[in-house]
Amino acid sequence: LRVSQSALRLKATKEATGTESSLGMCTSLCRISALGPSYILSVFESTDVCAWDLRRPEAPISHTTSSSVADTSSGSASRTTSEAPAAPALSAVAVWRHVWVASADGSINILKFRSSGQLQRRNSVEAAAAAAVPYAGEASTEGWQREKCGLNLLVARPDLRLVAAARWDRRVELFDTKTAQSLGRLQSHDGGVLGCAFDRHSGVLATSGEDGRIALWNALVDTYHGPVTYPSASSLPT
Repeated sequence: LRVSQSALRLKATKEATGTESSLGMCTSLCRISALGPSYILSVFESTDVCAWDLRRPEAPISHTTSSSVADTSSGSASRTTSEAPAAPALSAVAVWRHVWVASADGSINILKFRSSGQLQRRNSVEAAAAAAVPYAGEASTEGWQREKCGLNLLVARPDLRLVAAARWDRRVELFDTKTAQSLGRLQSHDGGVLGCAFDRHSGVLATSGEDGRIALWNALVDTYHGPVTYPSASSLPT
């Protein structure tokens, strides 16, 4: 590749987002195919979430936070200095008009895009129902690590029916995107799960871990019938 300057630089300023403190690192980027080919989402360490239209990069078209604590005093999506800091947001994935945002405390919050393309306010954020730990039949911490409750990455299966979460506790967790319910956690690694990806053709899940191994999973491949094709944005489910 030739060394070159970036074509665009997107910067979420305090003026554009209405926040009083630093957004911190930008920890995740993902496409928002439901809105169109020029839309992307950025997630920051502070849990701030910004939607961008690359055709108008001067400022985000919408902003909110993935923290589920509502600011009832003003009814706005801005964070106040009196609130306790939320766990850093680490990863995000878009599923139709919903955005799943994962944090270092292991929680996964789900935001929704309105038909106007604006992100919903914080007081209507939904939480995904993760599997309870310790797990049934496990009396020790050999298979999981209580202090490592966070996760590294969220990915959606190409048909958008499943989301996989690469967790620090050595497991990968699968979620039903329709119900936001956990379908269980799979273990094959001897360390935290660092990455995961679905095969576009077969629906097979691959995971990688701190142990240097790559595992392949055929869980629920019988429910996979190929990648989703996006219709026009106006006809997408809400």
